[in-house]
Amino acid sequence: MKKLLLALSLIFLFSSSALAAVENNPIDKAFAKHWLKVENTVQEKYLADRELTAWRNELDNAATILKKTFKFAEDKARVDNYVTTYKAAAKAASELEWLFWSNTDVPPSENRSSGTGAPGAMMRTESSILREAALGLIARCELGTETYKYIFVDDIPKNLLK
Repeated sequence: MKKLLLALSLIFLFSSSALAAVENNPIDKAFAKHWLKVENTVQEKYLADRELTAWRNELDNAATILKKTFKFAEDKARVDNYVTTYKAAAKAASELEWLFWSNTDVPPSENRSSGTGAPGAMMRTESSILREAALGLIARCELGTETYKYIFVDDIPKNLLK
């Protein structure tokens, strides 16, 4: 619980510093176009998965770059802790999102039913938290002498979303 509260606190701490990085990030630009074309839950789930993967990869990449700026293992471990804590908070938020799509009139079990939009909503929730974490690290990377280079490549098939 302490780690979850720490992660949520970090979201607010880094949100303001990440605002500058938000405007020029290629992930948001690409997915903003794609989300406008989604017509069903199959496409939504596919796109949510791709967006989640993009932010997860970007978070890991930014952490790797940032850790190279530190000499001491303890400092690098703090970056790792940040990433681990955010990932845990994102997963917890995703599981909470599932409750809003499920039949809570029956006891929790493997067979508890949920709406067809649940997987996409869960991934989008997780993605939004990992996005904030990644942008927080990217903002820190950009405090140095170099501009952060995103590893994201928009390779969503054009014919998938019409």
